[in-house]
Amino acid sequence: MDVNLSRRFLFLVSTLFTVWFSYAQLDPDEQVAFAKAEFAKEHWDAVLQSTGSILQEYPDYHDARVLRISAYQELRQADAASDILYLLEREASIESKAIAQLALYEDREALLEYANQIKPYLNGRTDYQLSLSQQLQGLGALAEAREIIRSLPYHQLGPEEQYGVQQQIKKLYRNQFALGHELIYFAPDYPRQQAWNTTSLEYQRLLGKSTVLGRVSYSDRFDTGGALYEIESYPVFSDRWYGFASVSFSDTDFFQQFGLSGSAYWSVGQGYELELGFRHLQFEQDNFNSAVVGVTTYFSNLYVNVRAFLGPQQEDNFIQNYQLNVRYYLSNPENYAFARLGIGISPDDRSRFTQINSNPDLEAYYFNLGFNKSLKRYSFQVLGGYLLEDREAGSGNQWIGAAVLRYRF
Repeated sequence: MDVNLSRRFLFLVSTLFTVWFSYAQLDPDEQVAFAKAEFAKEHWDAVLQSTGSILQEYPDYHDARVLRISAYQELRQADAASDILYLLEREASIESKAIAQLALYEDREALLEYANQIKPYLNGRTDYQLSLSQQLQGLGALAEAREIIRSLPYHQLGPEEQYGVQQQIKKLYRNQFALGHELIYFAPDYPRQQAWNTTSLEYQRLLGKSTVLGRVSYSDRFDTGGALYEIESYPVFSDRWYGFASVSFSDTDFFQQFGLSGSAYWSVGQGYELELGFRHLQFEQDNFNSAVVGVTTYFSNLYVNVRAFLGPQQEDNFIQNYQLNVRYYLSNPENYAFARLGIGISPDDRSRFTQINSNPDLEAYYFNLGFNKSLKRYSFQVLGGYLLEDREAGSGNQWIGAAVLRYRF
């Protein structure tokens, strides 16, 4: 062996021995302090080696075991499970790390085995149920995730937890078909009382973390009929940020010839969600560009959303729509009653926005009431509403009824 190489090897061995001997002379508190310093430097191997040495001699030194759990979790390794169970059995305050461990399992059977082991120590904590449901969704075990969500005491959840539940519900089913019908009835104060009928058929698909939807709506109005075609996407960028994008087109004059819409949604904590977006609609004679702003929050068993559609400037009028949306959750988060109160007509109101196109001076006031009922793979929604609008010949009264049947799988 080369003499210089031999000297380097001996120097390395003596250095490692010196470090080990010096470390071995430290008392347990000093050893833990050394491990914490290595943890701060993200030297995970050094943390695991040092905590392992401490626990061999002092197995009940909880701080060292917690530090080893943290290192394993930073490395995204499931090896911390035995340490977590060891501490839970000794009534250590380790519940949060026990729940965080759920996100490290990539095998359904291993996940459920671990979840059942820690469940007796968590006293029914809802963050445990939410985390388990979320991880099951990620592994494709949607039926089991649905059962957990349905069993939650929804009224007892805080705003942040309720927001998390609503985000999970959107991912509980990979496919959905929906068939809906809407009827708008015109009171005798209109020249023609023949109702407008719109039937829609849509298919929704969950792709990864995002949802894509296609919809065809056929409307029969007085003596003419026509269809609107829409493609929507709800891309998810993170746990706090997702979006909405839509493209639409039609060959009839009472729907937009072309539409492009988008919104971004941010969760800002404490159950609040902010929306910022736009709507662009092209008709035969006019184009409409509107800004959208909104805020949503959850408290008790209520969902409350406020939205505003602002613009465009059309002739001498700045077109605006303001709306309040409320849901009251019943037995579980998929069953609820809802209401909408609004001023003006929204660009998202496919059936009525054509009235703005023909009459920018239009002023309207409306409310809708309805409920949504979920039963296994089916969901049924009914709605009734009323709209009062100012017309050149006085006020006009419209009544609306709608029903939607969804099948999810």
